[in-house]
Amino acid sequence: DKAGKGGNAGSGGGAGTALPASRERWSRKPLDLAALRAIDADVKLVAKALVADKLRLTNARLEAVLADGLLELKRFTADGYGGALALSGQLDARDAAVGLQVAGDVKAERIELKGLLQDIADSDRFSGPLTLYSDFATRGDSEAALVSNLSGDGTLTGTVTVATKVEEQAGALVLDILGQKVREIRGIADSAAMLFGAFAGAPAAVDGTFAIEEGVAHSEDLTVRGRNAEARTKGSADLPDWVLDSTTEVFRDTAPEDAYLTVRLQGPLDEPNVAIDGQPFQRQPEPAEQPATPDGGEPPAGGEQRQPQPVKPEELLKDGLENLLKGLRG
Repeated sequence: DKAGKGGNAGSGGGAGTALPASRERWSRKPLDLAALRAIDADVKLVAKALVADKLRLTNARLEAVLADGLLELKRFTADGYGGALALSGQLDARDAAVGLQVAGDVKAERIELKGLLQDIADSDRFSGPLTLYSDFATRGDSEAALVSNLSGDGTLTGTVTVATKVEEQAGALVLDILGQKVREIRGIADSAAMLFGAFAGAPAAVDGTFAIEEGVAHSEDLTVRGRNAEARTKGSADLPDWVLDSTTEVFRDTAPEDAYLTVRLQGPLDEPNVAIDGQPFQRQPEPAEQPATPDGGEPPAGGEQRQPQPVKPEELLKDGLENLLKGLRG
């Protein structure tokens, strides 16, 4: 039983249960559900505005019924960030042995990313309307248990525009100039220019689906369609352990079956490590040079001295491009 497995791992009780250190961000303190079991109510609310920290919703309407520990959210609708939000579902606290059982549906239509991310993450790098449809369910007697038992699925569509900083634009310009002068780094300079040209400064279409099981969200078809290129992502976001593992392949329209660049993100969800590879970084083997001799004959045997290996320019620029991608996260 998957729900039982997750509940045992994340439960506030369970003597002898040990969690990884990364899960310490989720509290294992038992939830206080006494109020849900003690009060019966029929609630209808109309509000011009709802404010929670920096989040602000307007034209809110709520209809809910609470009876014997079961809260049924019949309707919650509101406007916010240029779009519309709708929620429905239930919170069931009747079974004390289980804790809280939650199920619901979310519809967030044409939500403007720029304002939302500024309020929740102090970031202004992304803008554009996104639409999310999702259903979810979970159960548990603590925050950790609820996260570990989360399941559901959903779809994501819309457009995203990535804003670039002045120093990033300058860096791409420098790479372009170097690429025109230095043969060895021309391909790497072209890759930086391609990424900026395809995915920065103009709307890119976003489309994909996801599924959540035991707190881990998986997607196999997240696609971002830019100018003359497409990025296809497969990966997972592990909420209980707060770990991201994803691979994004970038395809140019001129060669839609051959990945031009591959970007791998691994590590903490809020600050993963970036690794990048692909066609521009595949160095062609160079012919070996024969040492010259004063009389033009064969080189002397033995005593060959090793010359220090020069730093490969594509490796330097590869590191720079990885840092650039880190910067685009915010």
